[in-house]
Amino acid sequence: NFNRMLIITVVLWTAVCVGSLAYHIFDSKRHITYLAHETALESVEKDLLYRFWAAGHGGVYVPVTETTKPNPYLSHLKERDITTPSGRRLTLMNPAYMTRQVHEIGRTFTDVQGHITSLRPLRPENAPDAWEARALRTIEAGAREFGEVTNYGGDPHYRLMYPLYIDKPCLTCHGAQGYRLGELRGGISASVPMKAFASVSADHVVSEATHFGGIWVLGLAGATLVVPFVRRLVKEREKAEETLRCNWEFTQSIIENEPECVKILGAGGVVKFMNRAGLAMIDAESIDE
Repeated sequence: NFNRMLIITVVLWTAVCVGSLAYHIFDSKRHITYLAHETALESVEKDLLYRFWAAGHGGVYVPVTETTKPNPYLSHLKERDITTPSGRRLTLMNPAYMTRQVHEIGRTFTDVQGHITSLRPLRPENAPDAWEARALRTIEAGAREFGEVTNYGGDPHYRLMYPLYIDKPCLTCHGAQGYRLGELRGGISASVPMKAFASVSADHVVSEATHFGGIWVLGLAGATLVVPFVRRLVKEREKAEETLRCNWEFTQSIIENEPECVKILGAGGVVKFMNRAGLAMIDAESIDE
């Protein structure tokens, strides 16, 4: 049935277009997650760079202020606090202290938030939240890093945890905790709000929907143009088959009444048809006997 085939074709074409659109939307979301991961990783790498710089110098001395007071966790160092010849008081700032202050400034400077944390924090305020604790345990189990889209502060964020391992400068502060070189000390987390990518994602979805919608319409338009031609071919074929059938019925009636034996052979010499005179000669009612 031509109409049924046409309906099936339209349904299949629609399914192909919808399936392709769904895949591209899924791939778009995956790409947005990748961009969020790269943004978070860039933030973490920036933190690691200045941490390594500070650690390589054994920390840096900064003026003592209301917001930068001597670090109580460095009280065992003889030169934690020094005074310049002019009488200015300076205190030693280690990489962790520096990172924490940078992250505190970042809360009002950027939407990408960072946090240095550990399952065994030297400073209680650096304790991990539930997600950070899970991420650190995953890294302890062998993961290189841990990141995912999750709810943070009431909104979807991509959160990334990157590990921090003990190297020689770290032992100055954390040696008393029993850490050894190469052990997992903790990690730096970065949180990127997914709303930053919402407009990009929405624009891409609209673009893909327009693209595949156009392809779908073009396909239906093409089918509309072809249908009359195909329908005419089908009718001509049906007419030709009907003509052949009528001609064969007429020819068959003539052959049947021939007084002589008439038979029609198929492939391999197999008898496909024999008239009544022929059947009478072999004393049969049909060629199947």
